[in-house]
Amino acid sequence: MTWFISAFAFLLYDGNIYGTHRIYLLLAFWLLFFIFTILFNQNKSLIKSVFGIIVFTVGFEIILGFGQMFGWVNNNDMFFSLGGSFGNPNAYAGYLSAVSPLILSVLLSYKRNKKAENLYYLLLACFVFILYLLVMSKSRAAWIASSLGCALVFNYRYA
Repeated sequence: MTWFISAFAFLLYDGNIYGTHRIYLLLAFWLLFFIFTILFNQNKSLIKSVFGIIVFTVGFEIILGFGQMFGWVNNNDMFFSLGGSFGNPNAYAGYLSAVSPLILSVLLSYKRNKKAENLYYLLLACFVFILYLLVMSKSRAAWIASSLGCALVFNYRYA
């Protein structure tokens, strides 16, 4: 997976004429990969903390998206009415479509446990609001990405 991400980053990032920025980018990807694999294998509470941060940022983006949609908050880019903190509805929808399968997978696991009903309802509301904002962003690529990611979660969970 790291090879795929680094190859994709090389295609998008030109760097300077000497090519040193690409080497730094590759080293940063490998360093992050090893740090996260070591941390996630040693400490399971870190996974909960990272997921809590993700849910918090998604909640912030949802509130900001609804504020922009109803006209309470202005978007950074004057050409778009909905864009979250990204300013562009495609980048905003891309972020929401990347996070929606993660929230769905945790939502389905909490449905089985019934330990924390408040967290279950919070995740359910986040997931429904994400789907609504994805539709309102009118980004077909994000629709496809979110639906494929959620289909993979359902396939893994129920197949």
